[in-house]
Amino acid sequence: MPSAAPTPSAQWLTDPTVFAVNRHPQRSYHRTDAPRQSLNGPWEVLDTDARAIDVADPESPASVLRSASDRIATIPVPSTLETNGGWRPAYVNIQMPWDGHADPEAPSVPDTNRVALYRRLFTLDEDLRGAALEGGTVLLSFGGFATALYVWCDGAFVGYCEDGYTASEFDITRLLGGAPADTIHELVVACYEHSSASWLEGQDSWRFHGLFRGVCLTALPPTHVDSVRIDADFDHHSEVGRLHIKADVVDPLGGASIRAELFDYSDAPVWSTETPRSAAADLVSDGIPQIAPWSAESPTLYRLHLDVIDRDGRTCETVALNVGFRRFGIENGIMTLNGRRIVFKGVNR
Repeated sequence: MPSAAPTPSAQWLTDPTVFAVNRHPQRSYHRTDAPRQSLNGPWEVLDTDARAIDVADPESPASVLRSASDRIATIPVPSTLETNGGWRPAYVNIQMPWDGHADPEAPSVPDTNRVALYRRLFTLDEDLRGAALEGGTVLLSFGGFATALYVWCDGAFVGYCEDGYTASEFDITRLLGGAPADTIHELVVACYEHSSASWLEGQDSWRFHGLFRGVCLTALPPTHVDSVRIDADFDHHSEVGRLHIKADVVDPLGGASIRAELFDYSDAPVWSTETPRSAAADLVSDGIPQIAPWSAESPTLYRLHLDVIDRDGRTCETVALNVGFRRFGIENGIMTLNGRRIVFKGVNR
């Protein structure tokens, strides 16, 4: 369990060396049967300015919300502030969004920096609370946002993050696990329009802000898959597939193993294996015959189950992934997919 988060600083917004504070280490995105609680739906949102919030003061976000209760709107999460929050949509090509209005030097941002102050009340689901009490980890996950977030839960600072086009997760077990079952928790998120990341995310595109992907809680068991990488190769000459799975397992007690099972599109088993007991599983299949390859024209997918088994033989977690077998190659200067020439249709200019 991580230590308490440091005191937040507004300087993080313009410091290019700070893009995550107290964020859970990045891991692969994969489906798991671990308990999950969605926080999607209606959230309270206040449109304000960065100068109105003192992020170093844990009382400031809630105080700002209380003082402007007549201006609080309700919008759905996930959504963008441009489509649901009253912000004007803006398309920017090679310019920065503030050009013609302000002239900051990188990595600074304009003095006028809008903030959407989000608020959501929730009660922790019983299965998540039980997992936390049994030594599990409760992660708060933001699937996508723009451009920078400060997060508080029950008045305690949780963390800070940028690079919002990939998920950001925070371990909030210490804030939730010991509370009574009927506790109503308060989640407050300050979403800033601009940060030093704005200089890197200046693509030719419409600019959309806010919590534009889902928000959820996940309770991971003490022993679980942290990250998994899959390479599914296909030999078009023999129609044989080969599977290489690398999985990192969090195993505090030691002795865990992984059982892998592959099923075809009719749910018939086609391959299985089990690792020796190790925190870094490396599973390689022999040739799997009669594999149907993946392509855009025929996107055949197989279903892979990874069961995490603790040292007592109990299944702690099951991870499910879709797998497509394919092989890219360059033959005589021509790009091929599964032995056939591939043609990409479409242009930008």
